[in-house]
Amino acid sequence: MGGHVVVLPNDCDSILVLNASTGALEKQIAKSAVGDVTQLLSVTGDHLLIAGETRVTFLNFVWWKGSTGSAANPGYWRNDFAPILGRCAMSKVPIIAARGALYALNLKIGKVLWRQAYADPSDAGNITASNGYLIVAGPTHVTVYPPNLDDCGSTPADR
Repeated sequence: MGGHVVVLPNDCDSILVLNASTGALEKQIAKSAVGDVTQLLSVTGDHLLIAGETRVTFLNFVWWKGSTGSAANPGYWRNDFAPILGRCAMSKVPIIAARGALYALNLKIGKVLWRQAYADPSDAGNITASNGYLIVAGPTHVTVYPPNLDDCGSTPADR
């Protein structure tokens, strides 16, 4: 992580970037500057993957100056969804739980790699990945999707 600790406190209006050795605050990124932000999904090198109610954003926190767009922020992208339901997850790729389907994204450019419709509309919920399986905990039950994440036609392995 290049000597940084990145935190997304619920009781703060900013994403905080701290020096890992000293704990000193190095940068604050206003949540309002990047849209709705409720989840810190990943820190990869100098990049953050964050999600909110309707958007997933990838940005270079070292270069961040409060503006958006690729010219001001190398590697910047964002992808909008109709709404994100529950917690997203990082597997080999970011997995987003949106209304109607799970989505896998290419981390470098934000392109949707695959879309997996839910076997049951009530499947939407928090996601975790384990040994290649995607486990989705919805409000009434848990659904396990099989390890072949590239198989968009797959159905839940277990209920």
